[in-house]
Amino acid sequence: MQQRQADAWQATTEQWAADVKADKEIGGDKLNGNLSAAQRALDQFGTPELKEYLNTTGLGNHPDLVKTFIKIGKAMSEDGMVSGKETGQRSAAEVLYGK
Repeated sequence: MQQRQADAWQATTEQWAADVKADKEIGGDKLNGNLSAAQRALDQFGTPELKEYLNTTGLGNHPDLVKTFIKIGKAMSEDGMVSGKETGQRSAAEVLYGK
């Protein structure tokens, strides 16, 4: 009985992985880039314990969880550093009246 449950769980997690690969939104040609985004999010916010849990249980293959981490990773990469343009010294008139 215990072996049957383990086999059933293994089949479920393998099906999840296949579903992710075949997903029209995140899979196919977009899979590698999307998985990189998901990995960035997990690296940034996930603890080593969470990573181990997701790997050992197979829950890391769940399509909704993968999609969530992809969205987080993409949101992280959309943020960029705003760099100011150096303007040099401005006169008092330029500071007060612009130009």
